[in-house]
Amino acid sequence: MIFAEHPTFEKNLRKFLAKHHKDTNCLTQLKNLLTSHFELGTVRLSQEVLPPVGEYEEYRIYKIYMAVEGISKNDRPRVCFGKREGSIVFVSFGSHIDNYDNRKLVAEARYCLKEYDGATH
Repeated sequence: MIFAEHPTFEKNLRKFLAKHHKDTNCLTQLKNLLTSHFELGTVRLSQEVLPPVGEYEEYRIYKIYMAVEGISKNDRPRVCFGKREGSIVFVSFGSHIDNYDNRKLVAEARYCLKEYDGATH
């Protein structure tokens, strides 16, 4: 599985972790979980845990909670990513701590995928 992060996602994740002085291994753990689900098949995540929330061209957009040590379950960041054959691009990030809005999170995911896709072609 190939992983990439949109610059907006990277900036927002760094800002969140710095503000809350939290675990920096959370993205690595999420990548391992998604590899186990999509590539290895050793973990099967239900649609309640990993719901598809939209599409952009050949990407399917998913939203998942990212476990961060020291952050309560209800305040865990929501991460949107685009997946297409063999690759995942992390594109948007929000948390109830920061009053995120689901529609805006998904809209940002589409916008960032469009930007990312344009930059890589």
